[in-house]
Amino acid sequence: MTSRERCLAVLTGQGSPDRSPLWIGNPHKDTLALYFAELGVDDMLGLYRATGNDMVHVQSNCYEPAENRAFLTERPGFFRDCEDPSMVDDYPWPDLNDLKPERLRAELTTYHEAGFCVIGGIWASVFTHTAALFGLEHYLVKMHTHPEVVEAVTQRVVEIYERASRIVFDAVGDLYDAHFFGSDTGTQQSMMISPEHFERFVLPGFRCIIRVGKDYGKPVIVHNCGAISPAIQGLIEAGMDGLNPLQALAPGMDAASLASAYGDRIAYIGGVDTQELLRRGTPDDVRREVRRLKETFPWRFIVSPSHETLLPDIPVANYLAMCEAAVQ
Repeated sequence: MTSRERCLAVLTGQGSPDRSPLWIGNPHKDTLALYFAELGVDDMLGLYRATGNDMVHVQSNCYEPAENRAFLTERPGFFRDCEDPSMVDDYPWPDLNDLKPERLRAELTTYHEAGFCVIGGIWASVFTHTAALFGLEHYLVKMHTHPEVVEAVTQRVVEIYERASRIVFDAVGDLYDAHFFGSDTGTQQSMMISPEHFERFVLPGFRCIIRVGKDYGKPVIVHNCGAISPAIQGLIEAGMDGLNPLQALAPGMDAASLASAYGDRIAYIGGVDTQELLRRGTPDDVRREVRRLKETFPWRFIVSPSHETLLPDIPVANYLAMCEAAVQ
């Protein structure tokens, strides 16, 4: 099987992969220098081929305003004192005419033609970026004191992300194999908000962006760090096909709990612990854990670290052990 076929078999639940796919994530630039030196490669394509990697995340960094402005967080904390939903029109929202998705075509084509499963799209961080527009503390308080303001700002953020996602997929969607986006709603111990507030203020945004991927015929992978087990059922019902990154040491996010609760209803992408195992374990420890994960999860499993931005404190030998055990 090609890497694309292998990953899509897992993501869609249709067909059987010849082995567990591997996604090495998006290593930090300082980490990449270590990997390149160890493996004797000089670019990402060489790294992917040397490690047996199957999936590539091409981020839609294609916002090119005339002035150097952030896409949605030009003015963090803008709504911190807002008490009137009509103020949502006062914010300098991005002009989506400044999106230039065609600039992504060359990179996408390179990985697509090499047979990788290419994932991505607009990174619709519906929780994180909405929180930034208030400031996290004010955002959480206003869920209680001014819920109508939170709903109005959230709705505008989601509308922009939906339109931006469609612009990208209209232009280069033929080169994306899966829609990948996310927003972290968990901490190490629990969710940042109650399940009730997640369902009211955040889940509708996830549902909307998931629907975009479905409209373009893409399986949808949702990234959501932390102890997010109370949110998973709602995300599945919203149409999520795969969950990433499975923060292994967070309560309720271990492989046995997830496999028991959700079986083969979704694909699992991640779970190889980056907090302790990959940092402090031995290569043999890593190999044993990867084998255990492959045995614990149903066949819908993509081996990947529990945080995709691998840092330089992870020994190269442990990283390579994860890759080797994945493709065996």
